[in-house]
Amino acid sequence: MHDCMCLMIKSVSSYAQKQTIKFCCLAFLLLVSAKGFSANMDTVKVGIYQNEPKVYLNNKGQPAGIFVDFLEKIARQENWHIEYETGDWKWCLNALKKGEIDLMPDVAFTVDRSKKFDFNNTCVLESWSQVYAKPTSEIVKLSDLSGKRIVILRGSVQEGNFRQMMSGFNIHYKLIPVKSYNEGFNMVNNDLADAAIANHYFGEMHYEKAGLKKTPIIFSPASLYFATPKGKNGKLLQAIDKHLTNWINTPDSYYYNTLNKYCGLPGQPPASKFPMWITYLIGGLLVIAFVVIITLRHMVGVKTKAIRQTNMRLKEERNKFKSYIENAPYGILVTNAKGKCFDINNTFTSLTGIKKHDICNTNMYEHLPSSYHRSSVRHFEKAIADNHASGTYMFFNKKNEKHYCNIDTVKIFDDRFISFLNDLTERYVAQKELKLLKNRLEKQVEKRTVELKEKIFYLHKSQKAMLYMVEDLNKMTADLKEERRKLRFFNEELEAFTYSVSHDLRAPLRAINGFSNFLVEDYASKLDDEGIRYINIIMSNTNKMDNLISNLLTMSRVSRTELTSSDVDMHTTVKTIFDEIATAEEKDEFDLEIHDLPKAKCDARLIKQVWQNLIANALKYSSKSPVKKIEIRAEQKKEETVFCIKDHGAGFDPKYKTKLFGVFQRLHTEKEFHGTGVGLAIVQRIIKKHGGRVWAEGKTNKGASFYFSLPKKH
Repeated sequence: MHDCMCLMIKSVSSYAQKQTIKFCCLAFLLLVSAKGFSANMDTVKVGIYQNEPKVYLNNKGQPAGIFVDFLEKIARQENWHIEYETGDWKWCLNALKKGEIDLMPDVAFTVDRSKKFDFNNTCVLESWSQVYAKPTSEIVKLSDLSGKRIVILRGSVQEGNFRQMMSGFNIHYKLIPVKSYNEGFNMVNNDLADAAIANHYFGEMHYEKAGLKKTPIIFSPASLYFATPKGKNGKLLQAIDKHLTNWINTPDSYYYNTLNKYCGLPGQPPASKFPMWITYLIGGLLVIAFVVIITLRHMVGVKTKAIRQTNMRLKEERNKFKSYIENAPYGILVTNAKGKCFDINNTFTSLTGIKKHDICNTNMYEHLPSSYHRSSVRHFEKAIADNHASGTYMFFNKKNEKHYCNIDTVKIFDDRFISFLNDLTERYVAQKELKLLKNRLEKQVEKRTVELKEKIFYLHKSQKAMLYMVEDLNKMTADLKEERRKLRFFNEELEAFTYSVSHDLRAPLRAINGFSNFLVEDYASKLDDEGIRYINIIMSNTNKMDNLISNLLTMSRVSRTELTSSDVDMHTTVKTIFDEIATAEEKDEFDLEIHDLPKAKCDARLIKQVWQNLIANALKYSSKSPVKKIEIRAEQKKEETVFCIKDHGAGFDPKYKTKLFGVFQRLHTEKEFHGTGVGLAIVQRIIKKHGGRVWAEGKTNKGASFYFSLPKKH
């Protein structure tokens, strides 16, 4: 019975076999479906983005494309209601990850994505990526992309693969992620980028319309599937696999017709007719075999997926290893025992000037001068005998530049050796220069030693003279200290004398002034006009003398007063002093403009004396000026604060400004402006006591500006 069945199966045509498989698949799937499979959802949310012809929105805004047509066909048969959620590729992928959509078409399988999403088992399409550029571009190989601006779909599998591939070749470029392929093609066409990467389905349909050309650069083959959130909607994927498997195994099915519709791909060849009774006869026998086939196919799918993941990991490791070799700081050469070269890295080329295409599959002795052959043979003989050889050699590269290299050769396995070249040229040159420098230094040391001995001799002779000079200097220092002590004593005596004289002078002055008042009050009728004038002159001069003594006492007090520093509000101080010393008439006539004045670290009582003298001067010397305005401002500097009071009064001749701050120095006559000539001297003494500076600027009849500074750290 078994032999008969085998003969019958062998005798049927390929058409019968296909028809029988088709019938059995339908029967089996209907049987499974009848046992309880159905989509447990009425509505399926599907993400859609622009990637014509696979999935996109057409001119009417309706979903279209290969994946969309497949899904619509399956939905009608499974009684699903499809709702499309539109966005760019990255948005759709994030929405799928968050579970905001149920299904995503046109997703390339990767190991990383398999951790986030579930994929159907049957591959829907196979694709690859290609580089597109302007017709005038000369991009034909990967190295031509060096320094170029390249656009790529953001978040796509192409992006990661392209970065990894270019990193392996050590090619530098600028990658510009975009939301859609259309945007990328437009950027290249408008010279905003040099090249664009797209899957070949989209590229074939649009590159000519975008005014671009295909380059020979192809990479990143990918299998495209439907995907769902991890651990969810597994029945959706099972139903999709059911229909896809049926279509792919059926000639001229909806699958092939759809591909032909969008891509112009030929359908499967038409099947010839064959008697149906043979199909029915064989169909029953194959139902059982079909169950086995489905089981085996599932096992093969699992194994294939594992193999694909392993291959991807191996490819990644291979690219990493290649990158390590190419970017190693040592020159690397792979040969056999007879010196035939198989591979070199970039560092070897940089070191020797020999390029990979010139040396590979040739004997390395062809590229070495004959004088190096013997040492090279001995080197390899040692590596063959000991599995390792090392030595330092001198050679000339292609540019006839001398190099010194340490060469380590290791036997990897039989008839395969790898040599590492470490360039020691800079070290040798440095050692040579160090040797020359050492000899030069030794000669200089000998010369300096002789000179030093001579200097020591003369130094020894002058040392005694120096000792005598030191003794004299010590005596002079002691004398100077004594003179300073005497000077300090005399200054103290002078201060006491000044204070005592100034204080004692005031008593007779007050007596003179008092008796003069009595004469005017009691004997005015007995005196003529000239006598009264004389008495007034006496009283005026005694008042002037009293003011002078008061100023001298103030100066004496300033010298003896210890500073008591505090934070003084200068703005309030200035305003208060002006209100105190200005008469009612002056307050009406004068325009006082006070800018923002910072606080200052100073003695409040002494700084008040400074402002009293300066404001009084400004009022006095502006009293006869048509412009009666006083302006007070401050300027913050790094280590000090400078205050300024400016008036528009009589001013002074700039050539006499050095006399302004001297005691009893006056630049105006008593008839013009009354005063003692001590006020500015007091100002200078107070400011210097604070560690500051005082100066003035002005012109005759054009006003004057008086400045003083206070250090910020006092």
